[in-house]
Amino acid sequence: MRIRTIKPEFYTHEELFEAEMAEKLPLRVAFSGLWCAADRCGRFKWEPRRLGILILPYDNIDFSRVLHALSTRGFIARYRVGDAWFGAIPTWDKHQVINNRERPSDIPDIAEAEELDASGTRGARVGHASKEEGKGREGKGKDLPPADKPQKAGDSRHHEITSQWCERFRNAFGSDYTMSGQDLSALKRFLPTCKDSSNDILKNAEAAWVRIRNDRYAKACKAASSIRGLCGAYNDIRVELSANGNGSLDLLDAETFNRTRT
Repeated sequence: MRIRTIKPEFYTHEELFEAEMAEKLPLRVAFSGLWCAADRCGRFKWEPRRLGILILPYDNIDFSRVLHALSTRGFIARYRVGDAWFGAIPTWDKHQVINNRERPSDIPDIAEAEELDASGTRGARVGHASKEEGKGREGKGKDLPPADKPQKAGDSRHHEITSQWCERFRNAFGSDYTMSGQDLSALKRFLPTCKDSSNDILKNAEAAWVRIRNDRYAKACKAASSIRGLCGAYNDIRVELSANGNGSLDLLDAETFNRTRT
């Protein structure tokens, strides 16, 4: 366990409190404990039994339930690299400035994930847990070495899309979506080529899903049932929706759709 920063705002975090009341689990203590269990990059091995012994040693609680509750609400993310599962606190760099003497992380970054747990469908809530934590320093004294410069933030749309995709997909099709490493890699390559907001991208995907259910000729729309498929067919989908009246969800018949493709 490591020394971490926590500010008074943490104790008035309404969403975390509501989650704790709903789940009847000690989520607030567990979440702050995960900060101390995480390495300098906010990552930890997804080992519920070990983490439970470290964080809640006197509580007779299945810590896997605690991790699941925090994950489904976006406070933490669960991902697989190889045969191992790991966890990460999504906005760690915004709230913790780590002593430069702490040893480097030996846990793979979430960007290397081969599978992202689809249960975490809500946006990350960590940003509200402690509004000013980034100003703190681990340890005491003013003579500590400067902390590592935070890594350059990636495209925020990546997390916004992946955090909402599974829930929107479930609403559209009534089935779960299993996010793959190929999805994450395709999205990472696609976003620099697209200027649309994450909300616009998701809306166009949902419009395409309407076509899947009603027009089996719309191959580009069918491709959009996966993130990697959407990335490959996104421009064609935009053209099709624009031709149908500025993105209207009214369906084109197959003949009209095929004409727009030629």
